[in-house]
Amino acid sequence: MARKPVRRPMTEAQKELRDRRARLKRDWFAKGCAERGLPTPTFEHRFDPARRWRLDAAWPVYRVGLEVQGGLFTGGRHVQGAALLDEQEKLNALAVAGWRVLYCVPRTMLAPATLDLVERALFRESLA
Repeated sequence: MARKPVRRPMTEAQKELRDRRARLKRDWFAKGCAERGLPTPTFEHRFDPARRWRLDAAWPVYRVGLEVQGGLFTGGRHVQGAALLDEQEKLNALAVAGWRVLYCVPRTMLAPATLDLVERALFRESLA
């Protein structure tokens, strides 16, 4: 059996770089929404304060959310069993509350196709 690689903790500089990249992506995504005439999303929207659940981007008035699934190919949180079970619980709670949740990966967050999906979801257009 292959051994799992040892993950070293991130340094403060690496965390700062990661956070800076995330802020830039959010800014570009908000700009892309504005250029299309879409409402500006709320980032890290907390929809259940008791559980501290958040959506990566949300349009609460429309009950539309966007989840960016990072770490899929690097063994990140989104592919680990316990995290997947937590994610299912969160997504089921969103569905019961009437939310429409879209998904993308970090590299497609700024893609026109992602903005197309958001636009269609906000204005309840058929995805067919």
